Amino acid sequence: MPIIHYTISGNAGAAGVLVSATGAATGSATSAADGTYTIGGLIAGVYTITPTLAGATFTPASLPETIVAGNLTGVNFVAAATGFSSSPTVTDTFHRANAPTLGTNWTAVTGAPSSNIVSNLAAPDSVILSGLNVYTAKTFGNNQSASATIQAFGTSSIVSVVVRTTVAFASGYLAAVQGNGAGAYTVTLSDIATSTTLGVDFTLSGAPSPGDIVTVQASGTLITAFYNGTAIISGTSSSTASGSPALELIATAVQTDTEVSSFTAGPTVSTGPQRGSVIRSGAGFATAITSPQTVLIGTNLGTKLLN
Repeated sequence: MPIIHYTISGNAGAAGVLVSATGAATGSATSAADGTYTIGGLIAGVYTITPTLAGATFTPASLPETIVAGNLTGVNFVAAATGFSSSPTVTDTFHRANAPTLGTNWTAVTGAPSSNIVSNLAAPDSVILSGLNVYTAKTFGNNQSASATIQAFGTSSIVSVVVRTTVAFASGYLAAVQGNGAGAYTVTLSDIATSTTLGVDFTLSGAPSPGDIVTVQASGTLITAFYNGTAIISGTSSSTASGSPALELIATAVQTDTEVSSFTAGPTVSTGPQRGSVIRSGAGFATAITSPQTVLIGTNLGTKLLN
């Protein structure tokens, strides 16, 4: 009887990752520019799938998988730059008088409305229900991060943080928390210059809560999105090397559906390893995972469980 071969595939979270399968047989593949990989020539049996890339750490560090009688898909990982975390040099808590702009430190993107100050919070424009502003009062290094603390979030709200962009908003990297209007909430990571999605979209367990923090970090060509300090999406891109951080707010019913209580931005700097726990599910994340976390971004590392 001929031996039947199968494949294991997924997204490694970055380009150039060597993904190895060991167990009933052995095999490996290097991830493509979009992070996808496929390991072929495998037989039925139990495997351990492990990603490796110099300068990166992965969540989870490895995954157990079993081939029974078909190919396996959705074996995904999230990559983050080893030993880097944010070092905020800019913090805006929006504690000032109500205004139709975010203030002199911010510049509205060309052709876009500005977010407003409403009751010491940042909110989208009250008429157009959107606002897109770049922090232009400071020059930032190429390795940078931006975080927003959510205060209010409607069923169709969008809160996005951006790095390496300009007031033309033709480039940069954007992490967006968004509701679909029907009770589902996701985080996406995008390359603005190429209009492509990086990594695998992440589904939250429920609506964002007041105090939740979304972060985007660029370290070289590795771009990572975090939620409450946990790396959840990553991808590799070289389309944009420099720029400034930005904040985008979108509501669909009323202005106060979408509000942010603070914004922080700054460089990514080298740090020592830290540890954390992650509980999540979805493609490639079926069980509780506890693993080293060398990148924990934001002032709130939180206890929100992602499942």
